[in-house]
Amino acid sequence: MKTGFDADILAQGDVLRRLLTSWDDLRAAVTAVREGARPDAPVILTGMGASLAAVSIAEPLLRAAGRQVGLVDAGELGLYGAEMLTPGTVVLMASQTGRSRETVATAVALRGRGSIVIALVNDLTSPLARMADVAISIEAGPENANACKTFTATQLLALVVVGELTGRTADIPPLHRLPAVVEGLGTRAGLVEAPLRDLDACGYFALLAHGSAMSTGRYGALLAKEMLAVPGEAATVSEFRHGPIELVARRIGSIVLAAGDNGRAISLELASSIAERGGPVWLLATSGDLPTTRGVTVTDLGQLHDLELPIAAAVALQRFFSAYARRLGRTPGVFTAFDPIVDTGREETRPPTLRSAP
Repeated sequence: MKTGFDADILAQGDVLRRLLTSWDDLRAAVTAVREGARPDAPVILTGMGASLAAVSIAEPLLRAAGRQVGLVDAGELGLYGAEMLTPGTVVLMASQTGRSRETVATAVALRGRGSIVIALVNDLTSPLARMADVAISIEAGPENANACKTFTATQLLALVVVGELTGRTADIPPLHRLPAVVEGLGTRAGLVEAPLRDLDACGYFALLAHGSAMSTGRYGALLAKEMLAVPGEAATVSEFRHGPIELVARRIGSIVLAAGDNGRAISLELASSIAERGGPVWLLATSGDLPTTRGVTVTDLGQLHDLELPIAAAVALQRFFSAYARRLGRTPGVFTAFDPIVDTGREETRPPTLRSAP
């Protein structure tokens, strides 16, 4: 039986297409921030859960631009990090509802500190949107429990915003083919059949990546916990090699994401090492020389730019964990123990538009 989560997977192409058609308006809003901020201003990326994972896609871009960057969840930022938010600091906040308790509380704490807040939200009437210096719509519309189309839309927006903010738009690839790529993966026959077979009966998932792909690794670990009620952890490929590789066993499912960047060779090597140690491993990679090691389940995502891979891989993970949840007798996209304190309010969202807050 199809669920709302399944519908959200298929809707992602249209959501990304809408965002890309509003590129000029988005550029104008962020350019105003760039012109009002110091060129060397630190940038803080924050949010909760999948929103935090989504904005983290931009962390390597900011480092490459020579900017000081911090990635911290909104709860910790509000409780322990307010003093780091000096005048001129740019804070990129993401929240699907715009009402996440910790994110809103942190936005309140920022008042009067001179920081510049850019909010990526799905509801421009929300408290976070009203408090931000610039509020940008995710354009995803209502979503069904687990983050899906809001995740990939926030990833895309984070890339665009940071490219404009740093003035390094040349580092961002042409993204207009992404909607078609995402739609193709959303319907590709047999996409997750082999990994479902080879990673069957796993009691733990390790999501392993490098660079911007860590954004989707963090998201995959969340999906394992939220959709399967199975422990999941995200780690860099290098970090996993230094000790945690001792976890490798038949019931430990490893998912490795490999783009074509500097971390590709070590990512492919790790996938083979896991298989040689008897662990089930699924490799999601861009086209190129891919391992033929026995035990490595390979999914070639095609000729993608390094910054396109995280968004494409997110769709594959959505389909995988959705199908896995059904095998466990769970309904994809439905929380069974949702914490009612997550949001300050659960009002239905209204049709969003891009605006700059007064």
